Amino acid sequence: ESVVGQAVIQLCSILQIKTINLIDDREDFDELADVLTAKGATHVWKNTGSVLDRIRRSRAMLPRLGIDAKGGDTLRRVAETLRPDSTLVSYGSSTQKVDPFPFAALLYQNLEIRGFWLYKWLKDHPEGFDQMTHLLLPLVEDEKIHVETSRWERLEESFEAMLKVRMPIVLLVFAERDLGKA
Repeated sequence: ESVVGQAVIQLCSILQIKTINLIDDREDFDELADVLTAKGATHVWKNTGSVLDRIRRSRAMLPRLGIDAKGGDTLRRVAETLRPDSTLVSYGSSTQKVDPFPFAALLYQNLEIRGFWLYKWLKDHPEGFDQMTHLLLPLVEDEKIHVETSRWERLEESFEAMLKVRMPIVLLVFAERDLGKA
């Protein structure tokens, strides 16, 4: 449901990679599931219960890559569903507390668990931003990738909100002009 999640769903759809998407149980779950399915999600499930049981019932293959932004029980659920020798990437934790680490999955499934922080990646790989932009901008321009974002009434409110949680600010503005003629 996040901007990152929407982008990953669409990129996977373009690359013909199947996805399992977990979203919180909420009043507009069905509406949100329809939106994500329209963007290319293979499965959209409520983030409750055993995901592994649902994978088995759907006859889907166990995933090779898990991407998590929530932490907590979600991180554990995602780790438990991955096939052996897979990778789990965590890029956030909305629980605001120390998350339980999925040691069983790490040990018995030989998972590689990695953290990702965009600010550090941009700092360590300045050339990566240009490469990423050159790959993604044509997809955005061709409307193959489109994400719904939250909007603040004033731009200052978004910066204030990010500063309160010490979030790095990366602002991308896509102008409605031909970028190739700049």
